[in-house]
Amino acid sequence: MAKREVRVNLRRALVSVVIVVVIAALAFLLLARANLSKMLNALRGANYLFVGLAVGVYVFSIALWATRWRIALSAMGHNVDLCPLFLAVWGSVFVNNVTPFTYSGGDPLARTYLLKKITKTPYSSGFAAIVAEFLLDLPVFLSFIAFGLMFSLGRIPALPALFLLALWLAVLIVLVPLLPRLLRARAAAGKISSVVWRAARLLQVRTTKAKISRSVGLFYWGTYRVVCKRRRALSMVLIAAILWSFLMLRFYLIFQALGYPPPMPMLMLVATLPTIVGLIPLLPGGLGTVDVAYLSIFTVFGVPLSLALSAVLIERAITYVLGTLIGAGALSYLGIQLWTKKK
Repeated sequence: MAKREVRVNLRRALVSVVIVVVIAALAFLLLARANLSKMLNALRGANYLFVGLAVGVYVFSIALWATRWRIALSAMGHNVDLCPLFLAVWGSVFVNNVTPFTYSGGDPLARTYLLKKITKTPYSSGFAAIVAEFLLDLPVFLSFIAFGLMFSLGRIPALPALFLLALWLAVLIVLVPLLPRLLRARAAAGKISSVVWRAARLLQVRTTKAKISRSVGLFYWGTYRVVCKRRRALSMVLIAAILWSFLMLRFYLIFQALGYPPPMPMLMLVATLPTIVGLIPLLPGGLGTVDVAYLSIFTVFGVPLSLALSAVLIERAITYVLGTLIGAGALSYLGIQLWTKKK
């Protein structure tokens, strides 16, 4: 048998090792500065009833996430039960937590793959539903960042800021129905097909240009179908606003457990900005990068370092440890179900 030569990119490996060492050194310095005994006392004296409520909010958010996905799929004529979608979202959480692609591995790749395996929904439809989610979620996400920055700078009093918020929501209600007009332009579909075809040839994937054009066309049509239905689009925008609000609520409950009143601007920024940092593919689950983003926001708003570290540890225990365990269980259950169907 011919031996396969394994090539290792030493430069990339060295960069990864350096990043890990730097993050470990920063973690050590932070723990040293925070006075480890104070942090342990804060964790020991925390009100874990609020932590339990934060866990409940997290689980309910996953259910809402699956519900939004179901709405998008139903707009394309795929009536999928909520239970398999709920399990698939948990599976994508597991993939996010064990791969460096924190918010771009499980979403959209793993979710689309699991949907195909569970319900036989085409990849183009699954991917189109997730892209439609992103398009309708982006204005809400940017709104949370913008108002978080405005409130934190203190330049706008409360009442004018609330008026601007109401005005921006009204603008969103008007703009969301205009998205279908942008998706009607089919010229972009041809360009996307050309890019995918070149990438497939570069990666030596066995496919044809006609098949790629058909898949991209179905993807484009599916995304248009989701966005063009006003009631479904507005319901997805509303769910997006609830999901970001629930993320703020989770941090609020964590700080309540530690006996610290968190300011609203800090909650708005900590719910959004680390998501952007999590797109950087360095360590599994955004370990280090997302944590530094959390701590940076907390320290800017004057949270004591021991409490900030305690809040990050509780948050990571919920989203990383618990999320990974439940996601692994969901993937195992789905694997058994698929194996049973094959048998």
